[in-house]
Amino acid sequence: MRRVSDVDALKALADPTRLRMLRAMMGTGTGGDLPVVSVKELAEQLGEPQTKLYRHVKVLESAGLIHVAATRLVSGIVEQRYQASQHDVIFHGPGLSAPEGAVAQNAEAAVATVLDSYRQRLFTAARSGQLPAGTLDSDEPYRSTMLLLNEARVSRERAASARLKLQEVLDELGDAPDDPDGISVNVLIGFFSPVEEA
Repeated sequence: MRRVSDVDALKALADPTRLRMLRAMMGTGTGGDLPVVSVKELAEQLGEPQTKLYRHVKVLESAGLIHVAATRLVSGIVEQRYQASQHDVIFHGPGLSAPEGAVAQNAEAAVATVLDSYRQRLFTAARSGQLPAGTLDSDEPYRSTMLLLNEARVSRERAASARLKLQEVLDELGDAPDDPDGISVNVLIGFFSPVEEA
C-alpha cells in the first residue's frame, strides 16, 4: 500500500484520467499479480486515445506510482510495458491537511477526483443492475450498499477507537491478496478530527 502525501503523487492523482489509469493498473493480473500493460493495451481497456495517455503515463511514472516493468520489440519499435508500483493507494499524512500552497491545492483536487470516481462507479453499478435494489439473499449480506456521512461529538477515547477500527479495515483490505475467485468490493473510508478554536 502506498501512502500518498507528497505533492507529486497528489498532483498525479488529481486528474480523473490518471486515477482511472492507475486503478486499472492496480487491478488483478495473471496469478493475482499486478498486470503489466502497454499504453496501447491501457488505451483499449479505458476506451481512450493512445496518444492522450502517453503524457499521463509519464506523470504517473515521475511520481513513482507506476514503473517500466518490461520492454519488447514490436515491429522494430521498443515498446515499454508498465506496472503499478503498489496494490493500493491511501491518502495520508500532512499533505491532506496543508492549509495552503501547491500541496493543499493538489490534495483538494486529488480528494475531489477520488470522491467523484467513487460516485461514478457506485451509480454506474446501480444503473447497470449490478447492485441489489430489493431484498438481499440471506447468504449475501455483504452486498448491502452503505454510505455514511457523520459528524459527531465523542470522547477522545471513542474517536481514537473509531480511528483504529477504520485503520484495521484498511489494513485488512489492503493486505489481503487478490482472490481470482473472489468478488469485487469498492470501499471509501475517510476520517478527520479538526482542532477546535479556543
